[in-house]
Amino acid sequence: PNCASDPDRDLVRVRVQACRLQPLLGPMARATVAMALLLGMPAGSAGHGYLAFPPMRGGTNGSDLNNYCAQCGNGASVCGDGGQWGPSDMLGYAEGPRTVLVAGGEVEFEILVTAHHMGHFEFGICEERITHSTADAQACVDMHKLKRAPPPDDCVPNDDRGDCQPLLEQQQERWYLPPGTGTYKMRFLLPADLDCQECTLQWRWWTANSCAPAVDYGCFFDLMRERGWDADNWCGAFCGTCTQSLLQVNQSFSRTAQGAANGCGEEFRNCADITLTSSDSSAATQTAAPVAATQTAVPSQPSVPAETTAPAEGEAPAGGCVRNTDCSENAWCTVISFDSWCPTHDAVGEC
Repeated sequence: PNCASDPDRDLVRVRVQACRLQPLLGPMARATVAMALLLGMPAGSAGHGYLAFPPMRGGTNGSDLNNYCAQCGNGASVCGDGGQWGPSDMLGYAEGPRTVLVAGGEVEFEILVTAHHMGHFEFGICEERITHSTADAQACVDMHKLKRAPPPDDCVPNDDRGDCQPLLEQQQERWYLPPGTGTYKMRFLLPADLDCQECTLQWRWWTANSCAPAVDYGCFFDLMRERGWDADNWCGAFCGTCTQSLLQVNQSFSRTAQGAANGCGEEFRNCADITLTSSDSSAATQTAAPVAATQTAVPSQPSVPAETTAPAEGEAPAGGCVRNTDCSENAWCTVISFDSWCPTHDAVGEC
């Protein structure tokens, strides 16, 4: 263990007890003792969540790679290194596992939350494997911010499915955390124009238990209330406010980034190594490097009710828009779930 002082009292207790035993125990025994002490700590005292699928760098099981704390990615690094639980080097780790994803479809991410701090998740992809030598790793990830898939057609207010939360056009990159802890799954769209053997996926959790991390938070929760949802159960005391000027399209990311720069709340990050390939490529079934475990996520499409007939391409239904099938303008041109979403949304680009 790292025997230096730590601002977290619970972690100090773990470190001190383990360090007292250090002269008497071998390396394996010391790791076992440290893990046993950690498991005896109160829930949520170390770390709050992590990326379970695709599996984060180094895997999600406890190991010395992440100091036996996969959920402790609460550092300033692009991959969550540093912060509350000693040294780790997920930014420099290059041994996978690597997950193969198919461009142009949907992927269902999985996040395990151990202590609920509200807020929202975001995902981004860098077209290379980011390392310490990457000039601006965060800027690379931000080049391809992923957008949520449209909610299922059968959603109702206060639906217990997280993907049923309203989709605000100005905040399509955000997935807000529903009440409760445990494992959350959320569907996002993968751009059709990305094809890379060694990409990096980043998950970011902007917590909101002590403040609203972006000035336009209230716009989302106002929309929830308008649609009959119990928004206060999601945002607690920090629901934010909303003005008409905050509803301008394409403003949400810059405002979110500004909120983080002002030091508002905790933020968790993980990185995952992925291969992103076109659906007709044979590489979709194999790894790009000899890693221990590879999982393939096949793009899934929301089911369309049998009685619903999607409009022909280029034909606008009465009073609405259609999916933009021009792939030079719309990275999600092949995602058929937009056929049912576009008629009720005037989203420039996707429709």
